[in-house]
Amino acid sequence: MATLDPGKEKQLMNFVQVFVANFLVANLPNDIDTYVRPHVHPRQSNTIFSMNEIKRLDLYSTLRIFINNWKFFFDSGVLKDNTSLNCAKTILNWRNKIAHQNSESYLYDTFEQTLFEIMAINRLFSLLPNDSNNSNDIQSFRNDTIKVADKLSKLYFSSETENKKDEENFEEELEIINEDEIFEADENDEDSQQNLESRIPKVEALQLLRKLKMEISERFQDIPSYQHLLRDSLIDEFIDNKIDSLSKFEEFFPERKVLKTDDRQFEYFDQIKQIIDKL
Repeated sequence: MATLDPGKEKQLMNFVQVFVANFLVANLPNDIDTYVRPHVHPRQSNTIFSMNEIKRLDLYSTLRIFINNWKFFFDSGVLKDNTSLNCAKTILNWRNKIAHQNSESYLYDTFEQTLFEIMAINRLFSLLPNDSNNSNDIQSFRNDTIKVADKLSKLYFSSETENKKDEENFEEELEIINEDEIFEADENDEDSQQNLESRIPKVEALQLLRKLKMEISERFQDIPSYQHLLRDSLIDEFIDNKIDSLSKFEEFFPERKVLKTDDRQFEYFDQIKQIIDKL
């Protein structure tokens, strides 16, 4: 989760694993050959000899057991609808993203995606019956993620509000596109197709820049808002004028605005360029 530090993120993954594993042990029949082994990797299935050993599996395997046994929980009345199933699938995608993430995938996590993942985790905590002895731990983790969600939601809605005009003009912009140009790339040209698929709209690019601004602010908490590199008075210009380097920044903006910007942030132009290049 892009706005949680790696240590907290790992801690949250471990907690979700323990939480779901405890639910499985408490609610699945004592039949590992039917309810557990078919849903884990063969290397793991050969080491499981009791239901209680689910607790030592990783989050990936634990969620797979839950997802593949959801119908049993539903049919037996333990779960009332498929909301918990959808939450578990979202959390599994989140886990896989973390396991295979690189600097680029981290950069492209939008406010929307991170909020969606946080709420899926919190919702699963709410839906699954749990041991009352763990209620304080669950509430503590919910509080941590809710604080992150609160910050993200404010930034997200601020970003969406400031870009309302762009959204209102979206249809107008589409009208001036030549239909022939939409399919200009050769369908057999794999590089061209991949390039088209990787493009993002301005609204999403602004979200990513605002998320980057938040991360810079958390690192350099002593920088006042008027000295931010991606301050509100400048951020649209980064998108509209493809400002993706320090040289372009110094060339485009008046000297007074450049000098007012805290230069510790200039190291982030590499990440800004990765976002701008996706437009």
